Amino acid sequence: MCGIAGFCDPGRLIDRRDWSRILSVMGDAVGHRGPDGNGQWVSDELGIGLCHRRLAIIDLSDRALQPMASHDGRFVVSFNGEIYNHRQLRQQLSGTLWRTDSDTETLVECISRYGVSETVEKIRGMFAIAAVDLKLHKLHLIRDRLGEKPLAYGLCKGTANRGVVIFASQVNAIATHPLFDASVNQRSLRAFALHGYVGGQETIWNSVYRVLPGEHISFDITERGCDASEKKSYWSAETFLPSAYCGERIGETAMQDEFRGLLRDAVESQIISDVPLGAFLSGGIDSSLVTAELRQLTTGPLHTFSVGFTDPRYDESSQARAVAKALGTTHHEIIFQDADALGVVESLGAVYDEPFADSSQIPMVKLAQYAREYVTVALSGDGGDELFGGYERYRLAQRLWRLLEMLPGGVRRGVTEVENSTIMRQFLSFEKHRNVPSLVRSVLRQLRRALPHVGSPTREALYRQIMTSAKCEALVENVDAVPHQEEVRYSEQFLKQMMATDIHEYLPGDILVKVDRAAMATGLETRVPLLDRNLVQWALGLQARVLRGRQGGKMPLRKLLAERLPAELMRHPKKGFGVPLDSWLRGPLREWAESKLTIDSLARAGAFSPQRVRRAWSEHLSGQSNWQTEIWRVLMYQQWHERNSVVVTRGKSAAA
Repeated sequence: MCGIAGFCDPGRLIDRRDWSRILSVMGDAVGHRGPDGNGQWVSDELGIGLCHRRLAIIDLSDRALQPMASHDGRFVVSFNGEIYNHRQLRQQLSGTLWRTDSDTETLVECISRYGVSETVEKIRGMFAIAAVDLKLHKLHLIRDRLGEKPLAYGLCKGTANRGVVIFASQVNAIATHPLFDASVNQRSLRAFALHGYVGGQETIWNSVYRVLPGEHISFDITERGCDASEKKSYWSAETFLPSAYCGERIGETAMQDEFRGLLRDAVESQIISDVPLGAFLSGGIDSSLVTAELRQLTTGPLHTFSVGFTDPRYDESSQARAVAKALGTTHHEIIFQDADALGVVESLGAVYDEPFADSSQIPMVKLAQYAREYVTVALSGDGGDELFGGYERYRLAQRLWRLLEMLPGGVRRGVTEVENSTIMRQFLSFEKHRNVPSLVRSVLRQLRRALPHVGSPTREALYRQIMTSAKCEALVENVDAVPHQEEVRYSEQFLKQMMATDIHEYLPGDILVKVDRAAMATGLETRVPLLDRNLVQWALGLQARVLRGRQGGKMPLRKLLAERLPAELMRHPKKGFGVPLDSWLRGPLREWAESKLTIDSLARAGAFSPQRVRRAWSEHLSGQSNWQTEIWRVLMYQQWHERNSVVVTRGKSAAA
């Protein structure tokens, strides 16, 4: 696990004497990702430079430092991630005189032997790769299938239309380059307001783009500049959706046997390490199952880590403790105190390189810091909800859509108008009155939840509405810049459609960003066995009815975990990785939040309407309304803007 960065400037827009310094600055911006070593490589002929910050995991010797060249000298790579099948690949590379035990050398020799495209098909792991072909004068940028590892690139034309490409693990490293175009992308700002993260190809900066999961981009290096010659997707989730495979065709027992073998293989492949390794353990199905497999595959102490809260609504520490005891792990538990929130929140601007507002980032940062005191690698259970239909919102959307399908379009439009009326809002507000019977309160709560979605014309639009915040959208200053999201139908099965949408968007845009940035800020590598390519492709092919059960989705996981844990531990309801953000904003975070929500601060950032935000903030503090999600997004943008204010100002000056 590492941080990579570099640039391709064949037109020499930047003086050659400054290249090493620029690479050092870019490397420092991702230095937290790799505290164990650094290196640079420059080609004067091609005008390209690579830098690397190393977190040593496999082959801790200096021989494994990057950037690394192939034996024949044709290819040079700077690579972030792990190639889990690198030992098997070495057996295929007969005749190679290995210099190291590292997967980096395996990768670059595979590229030398098979070429870039064939190597990408062969490798199994998480990766972000920058590879230079010195013979064909090409730069290749490649990202892993699910988007576990980040990779972005910036395009600059400079003078005389001579193209320059800047690339890095994180966009803050790209922003340090002298040719960086520092202007905020208004579409991305809107997307952030709607979702709480900036996903997809575009980033918060106009001139910077993400290499998408499963994408391979090639650039031709010529005297004129560095220009994209080919962009292709080498892997896509929808390729493996049903009808490719249907679990009940072979029977439930055989299906569970397949799953058992795939999970065992995924976990076993990911425990290769020359440094201490452990696991995150929340006590939920996914992390418990991964930990159970890990326990069976390892000898000696196995360190597991969980975070709890003093607020019982969010605390799952007792469940994690019980699972750890049943599995026989050496368990480490940290109880998050309300007073801890401020210290973590103040550090988030340095952890996340773009605006990011999933509030579970707060305990995630704390948990990563705590785990790093004991291990350098931690396995997690992320991906289980997306791959096996575990989110409660999937069931909510299916129930709502069945209801909406029975209503004619005219009725839907009429209900939408009523929902927006003052009378209806006042009626629904009775839910908050203490003297309202619990049954009436429950009905009103369900109405409040359902009415905003009545106008959804399609099931895809309904799910997108559930996943977005119209309330936060209303706080944005420029209400005209509404981003258009194309509705893509991946599957005829609604559950599989929602899951595929999340695999393409929510998983790489939110979940994996949250964990990667929090862990790498402390030099901790995280691995996600449930996102192993073989396991993912198998799970995508399961029919929706195979996943559902009385307890919700994820039936293959539940059944397998039942073989490893006592029945009483299986009945524990999952609370999710939530935090008491509403009360924190009224308590320990109030003063910090107030400093960022002043009229002047909001006006300087220019993203959200100062008047609307102040009104929402006042309603939240008084308890009149719960604006925790929306206020948190505003706060995270304000914090990002403060940290990047010099860059933003430079961009505005250049534009003027």
